[in-house]
Amino acid sequence: GHYSIAVGLADALFMLPVTIGAILFPKLAAMKDEAQKWQYAKKVAVISFGIMVCVTLVAWFSSKILISGLYGEAYEAAIPAFAWILPGVVFLSVHSVLGNYLGAVGMPAAIVYSAGSAALVNILSNVKLIPLLGIVGASISYDLAGCTMLLVTGSYVLIRNRRLHVLKPV
Repeated sequence: GHYSIAVGLADALFMLPVTIGAILFPKLAAMKDEAQKWQYAKKVAVISFGIMVCVTLVAWFSSKILISGLYGEAYEAAIPAFAWILPGVVFLSVHSVLGNYLGAVGMPAAIVYSAGSAALVNILSNVKLIPLLGIVGASISYDLAGCTMLLVTGSYVLIRNRRLHVLKPV
């Protein structure tokens, strides 16, 4: 129904960072210098964040036209769910870059822990939020899960890079 439209459109937006990640991984894996890997991944993460904030803002401002135009006025109820799912798209975009970085430096287990944590948050928040808010609650759960993935992945990146002394002091 309406939620599948919101998720489908969000997934379409998410294809850009997935593509960036597919290009990023082999480039990072080929680099020998740890500091260079981190600097490059950090630069790509910041650029991806900026691009996705712009893309999701455009999607948010044009959501009524987009959803009504693609699916008809009967599906306008999906607009709030789509709007609420957009922050999760941004979180997952940055996570995608950091996850590819971790994969390229030999830490794929961190990505599994990140996904597992996000799944748990998603299930628990869906149980609470869907009865309260309906499809908007499902979108907020998506955001919370995406934020969890980013926080767990980001924590692994920070811990790893502090241990290797590749983070520059702030």
